[in-house]
Amino acid sequence: MPNKILSSELRNYEVDILALAAQGVGAVQSVDFDNQTGVAAQIFINVTAISGGASLQVNIVGKDPVSGAYYTIVGSAQITTVGFTRLTIGPGLPATANISVNDFLPKSWAAKATVTVGGSVTATIAASINGGRN
Repeated sequence: MPNKILSSELRNYEVDILALAAQGVGAVQSVDFDNQTGVAAQIFINVTAISGGASLQVNIVGKDPVSGAYYTIVGSAQITTVGFTRLTIGPGLPATANISVNDFLPKSWAAKATVTVGGSVTATIAASINGGRN
């Protein structure tokens, strides 16, 4: 069941997307978020531990309402060190690989975190959603 944001009065809000605790090799996808009011988003990736040569890539994906297929909106570069990474989605933004995209946040979206190589990653992924009205 999607995580619904229902209030039409809601303008800006935060979302806890994923928490990775010593995540090993493989992919983890968040629940689908049902975006009712957001136009743009900042995605925050905070890697607090990384071991064994592991790397993390985070993709923000939209969901086709008819087929249910997911498509990538924006994705990070491979993250191989502890630190903070921000991705942005929004109309009018520059299209910069692995950083930002000139697009709207779709109605149904999720995050997919993929750990590659051996080792593990501990990180949190969160978002700040902007409804386009301040």
